[in-house]
Amino acid sequence: MLRSMRRTLFVSLLVLFAAMLPFTHSAAAPLEQLGYVERVIAAEHDARLPMVVAVHGLGSSPEEFLSLFDGFDLPVRVIAPRAPDAWQVGTSWYPIDDPAQAVIAVRRRADALAALMTTLQKQRPTRGRPIITGFSQGGVLSFALAAYHPQRLTAALPIAGMLRSSMPAFRKAPAGFRLIALHGRDDERIAYQAAEATVARLTKVGTRASLEGFAGVGHHIPPAMLARFHELLRAQLKSMPR
Repeated sequence: MLRSMRRTLFVSLLVLFAAMLPFTHSAAAPLEQLGYVERVIAAEHDARLPMVVAVHGLGSSPEEFLSLFDGFDLPVRVIAPRAPDAWQVGTSWYPIDDPAQAVIAVRRRADALAALMTTLQKQRPTRGRPIITGFSQGGVLSFALAAYHPQRLTAALPIAGMLRSSMPAFRKAPAGFRLIALHGRDDERIAYQAAEATVARLTKVGTRASLEGFAGVGHHIPPAMLARFHELLRAQLKSMPR
């Protein structure tokens, strides 16, 4: 009888102690299923092609952002994901008025984009690992993919993007990975110096990363920057294994 009472008291104390601990849920939240628009350039849809994931900016759309590839002539499959949050006439990838929530959302949306790439690589005949690019918020997410999922990428070409200094530690990219960022030196929305700091942080962890600035350019993609983007993309596609 005494032994039974002691056992009951011990179990009760364990339950009480557990109830006093903060609740945590160990299971990861399910990733969002992102919509996207697909465009195949200079090839048949079922051809085995390199894949470029092109991420639009705040208030834009995949359909609008695909104009970035008008006039591009090398065979490639372009996947343009759609941001899930409504913003004015378009959509948004993360909140712009809450830095702390933006950091969380950028990581989460980068994870969702990485999962989308993995799924599409299995569903489409794909040559090599994808190339990530994007403008503004899309440039931010391009940097985030390079910082947290570099092993899934061949290269990154962020345009007018950066990552906040409060973002968690970056991962070192594999030896063959390369990031080349393009940015207007007079960008009034995402400062050129913020992109410099992001590239420096990537370089510090051992990732091959560089930044090209465009004098007199604000937060947009002028013809000279677009031409340079096409040049870099062509060079990257030509260097990919057959």
